[in-house]
Amino acid sequence: MSQYILCRVLDQKFTVSILSTNRIIPLKEVTHVPDTSEYVMGIMEAEGEVLPIIDLSQRFFEKPIKDEAAAQVIIVYWKGKEIGIAVNEVLTIKDFSDEQIDHELEKITRLNQNSDYTPIKSFIRSEEGLILEVDIDELFETSGTLEVQQLFDDYEASDAADNVEEIEETEKELVRQNDSK
Repeated sequence: MSQYILCRVLDQKFTVSILSTNRIIPLKEVTHVPDTSEYVMGIMEAEGEVLPIIDLSQRFFEKPIKDEAAAQVIIVYWKGKEIGIAVNEVLTIKDFSDEQIDHELEKITRLNQNSDYTPIKSFIRSEEGLILEVDIDELFETSGTLEVQQLFDDYEASDAADNVEEIEETEKELVRQNDSK
């Protein structure tokens, strides 16, 4: 048995392995980043961390999440870092047996004659029909991977510059205190 987060993206159900996830939070206060792909909603602060937020509905179906107030974010581990994937709704956490999980991706990739790329890891047979498992590490093709990585790099560079400024201010304050003694 494997555990999955079952979620809804538009009117379709998807799963994400619970092993790929950290937590689920409400979607709130997204800061939009200019010149990014439409599926990059922007960045959001979550428990002191700034995370890129990906609209899974826009990514998969080219239709943005309409009701952002009701949307939820699944914080996932992507390429060793955390990102948020926004979904219309998190439905439940569910166990699926190995017999229900089909990893024969040729059944999926042969539908796209232009590429072998797929962001789908497997499909799961359930009493509710077929459910696709999102492959978090393969969420983007090469250009999308580079774009999201650049968001991390830009934020980390900005954060490092802020830290240098804080250190310099602290040093100046210590010098002023020492001079006043």
